[in-house]
Amino acid sequence: MSPKHSYSDMYIGRVVKNKNSDFSLSDADSSAPWLKDSLVYNLNRQAKENNQPFGSTGMDSEEISTIGGTEDNYSWAQTPEDIEISVPLPTKATKGRDCSVKISRRAVCISIKGGSDLELKPLFADIRPDESTWSVSDGHLVITLEKSREGLVWSAVS
Repeated sequence: MSPKHSYSDMYIGRVVKNKNSDFSLSDADSSAPWLKDSLVYNLNRQAKENNQPFGSTGMDSEEISTIGGTEDNYSWAQTPEDIEISVPLPTKATKGRDCSVKISRRAVCISIKGGSDLELKPLFADIRPDESTWSVSDGHLVITLEKSREGLVWSAVS
């Protein structure tokens, strides 16, 4: 699929409490949370209106995988089927036995010996805990969460 380009003027408006509201420069940044949320909202709305699975909206796996990010204590990425969370370990010598990971339908709780605890709840959407896994690799705790709704694009982990 060739890249889509648009060469035209664009207007973005925002209404707060029934009044027009200005955008700040940071609001117009391509990494602004509202912009990522609007992408996910619009794609899911299109899929619902077309009564078809998410992939039918024209976004392929490669484009979906660009929706992820870096948070304070972890980074994440996604495919149509899963979410991958990567948590840096306190030292390269940290082993799997030093990690405790509890995965439920709507939460992930992580405790790492010598590191900080991390609770991700509630998750953006349901996952399949029995099909989700975790491992230690290259100084990171890597958690793979299987989405309950394949093709649903997450705008955030929690």
